[in-house]
Amino acid sequence: MLRVLTSLAVGATISLMTATSLLADGFLFYDFACAKMGLVRTRDRLIFAGGDPAVGKDIVFACEGRSCVQRERWADSSGNTGVRVRSLYFARAKMAYVTVSASWRDGEDVPYHHITYANSLLPCGF
Repeated sequence: MLRVLTSLAVGATISLMTATSLLADGFLFYDFACAKMGLVRTRDRLIFAGGDPAVGKDIVFACEGRSCVQRERWADSSGNTGVRVRSLYFARAKMAYVTVSASWRDGEDVPYHHITYANSLLPCGF
């Protein structure tokens, strides 16, 4: 029993040691690529490959620190026009990011579409 507990403690310590540097405040999620999730991050921008399902194009965010923002005008086939704003935030001390997206039709004060979700970065294999 003591041998099992010792093995578990050693395993947990090694896991923490390998993840600690990634979770430290100094790791700001700059300059990484994650093909599995379609993310490419440089110091001042993030590209989410094929991230816009409506048109199948890349979404390019401008970034500062852990926050990235993207704003674009849109028009649909019914003649409606508006603005879509997306933000992406790499949470401190978590291997995840939070995304918020909202769309407004021109002339309206309230977004007609709004979503928020969190995605784990563990599939990237950091």
